Amino acid sequence: MFFCDNYPDGPDLFKIIDKIEIDKKITEHKNHFCFFEKKFDTGCINYLLHNNNLLIDVNNNCSLNLFLDMRKIHDFDDKGRIYELKKKDNKIIIHYKKYKDDSLKTLLYKRFCVLKTKSDVILKNNWKEVFYKKDKQRNSLINKLWVYHGLQLDIKNNERIVFSYSDKLDEAIKNADDTYHRFDSIFNKEIVFSNNHYDLSLKGKEISFAYLCAKKSLNDLYCNINQTKGILAGFPWFFQVWARDEAISLGAYIRQLRLHSVKNILNRQLNNFRYDGRIHNRFPYSGLASADSSGWMFFRLYEFLVVLKQHNLLSDLYTLKDIEIFDHKLDFSIHQHIKYYLEDNLITNFKLETWMDTHHKTDTREGQRIEIQALFLAMLKLSVFLKTELKKDTRYHEKILDDVKEAVITHFFTGKILKDGKNDDTIRPNIFIANYVFPDLLKKKDWTKVFVNSLDKLWLSWGGLSSIQKDSELFCSVYTGENNQSYHRGDSWFWVNNLAAICLHKTDKKLFKKFIEKIVSASTRDILYCGAIGNHSEISSASKQTADGCLSQAWSNAMYIEMIKEIFNH
Repeated sequence: MFFCDNYPDGPDLFKIIDKIEIDKKITEHKNHFCFFEKKFDTGCINYLLHNNNLLIDVNNNCSLNLFLDMRKIHDFDDKGRIYELKKKDNKIIIHYKKYKDDSLKTLLYKRFCVLKTKSDVILKNNWKEVFYKKDKQRNSLINKLWVYHGLQLDIKNNERIVFSYSDKLDEAIKNADDTYHRFDSIFNKEIVFSNNHYDLSLKGKEISFAYLCAKKSLNDLYCNINQTKGILAGFPWFFQVWARDEAISLGAYIRQLRLHSVKNILNRQLNNFRYDGRIHNRFPYSGLASADSSGWMFFRLYEFLVVLKQHNLLSDLYTLKDIEIFDHKLDFSIHQHIKYYLEDNLITNFKLETWMDTHHKTDTREGQRIEIQALFLAMLKLSVFLKTELKKDTRYHEKILDDVKEAVITHFFTGKILKDGKNDDTIRPNIFIANYVFPDLLKKKDWTKVFVNSLDKLWLSWGGLSSIQKDSELFCSVYTGENNQSYHRGDSWFWVNNLAAICLHKTDKKLFKKFIEKIVSASTRDILYCGAIGNHSEISSASKQTADGCLSQAWSNAMYIEMIKEIFNH
């Protein structure tokens, strides 16, 4: 279990608990959305996370053994780790200190945990080596760690336990006392919130529940970072706000009419430009850029404005001056893209700047890439839309749009497929991204032809798409973990699969019916039965369906929500 440290330059995760063992056989695991329940023959245990506090509600007799693994998320050094546990009233105070080495001379950091309970507590004070099978499968360099068996709780009848965390002892004690005092009200408030926000009926019980899980999982990634709200890319590793991931995920919020959340995120991204017209790839800033984040942001802005107009809400959220500001910022971005990246009417990117940002051998996707062109066309389409709203001349941007569109068709469309790059005939699922953000690139009959010919090369029988054509020499059928060989060269990405189902449904839902149904089935299965139950995974192996990468990924959840809304017209 991880808690969050908030720093001026962004959040960091701090691991606290490795596991809580119970001396009973667990007969059932149940996800209540707001809390998680473990049942045993004579009772149950409910777990609820509230800010940096863990609330545990135990019903009936049992013993709980607490194994601690306190460390920063990427700190695997096993030297200089000191735990001090002491009892004080009805609390256990855990003081963890991490030193540079076993000489214990240089203190690197310290943390405090406070456990409040009326249960009998037995201090254990011993270490245990733990093997992590999943890390071994991911080819992680470290798959064994020593964890600290801190204490045992002997619970009689019913008991409440609060576990609080802070880098300050007084704060941890105060949080524990306050949370314990409000234990019932916190649980009840979470239950009421859950009941009010996740009540939906769709055809098919599994799809309905998976849809609710995706909504809950995405909402859990929506957080407040130093008074700024944003969507974290995923847990456990992508715990930052990545501009691309966030913009892609905004589609679900737009379709749920979460108007103020969308507005706030877009406003932040619109104030995040670099000199070259792109936006920074991360918030807080990391100094890096990406070739597609600005395109995704402006595409979502276009969608948002269209939805507001459809619901007669545009004037409620934006003034004419706001529209002028959007137009000005977009003009700047388009101008800088043309200045720095447009060659022969095509946008050029450097290596590892697209969403496929890992390399193997010579595969870096440097050059002109299909989805980058489509995103630039989407920016130009927004420009025409804004200038029309403002009653400005649109001819200049319409001319650029027509020229870029013609160049893309000339260099990418063979009559049968859309190439992944101007000089790269490889078939990749980026064609679906191109269709999603700029369907006007081709006529519907040509899109149908492209999809039919591409699915033959990309389709995986379990219900996904390979990230590269299966007959490529770069194709890797099994997930290679921390070795990036398979990551964008075979692994199937759930967000892309869900997006592809949307495109297939819009293009010809009868012709592509079996593909759409298989994708829905596979993604639903991932959420309900694979990985971190109730969350949508990042990727799967190509050869068979697996739950790999980040086990709760924002854009996977978001695109599942979009897909279900599109297919079920809900």
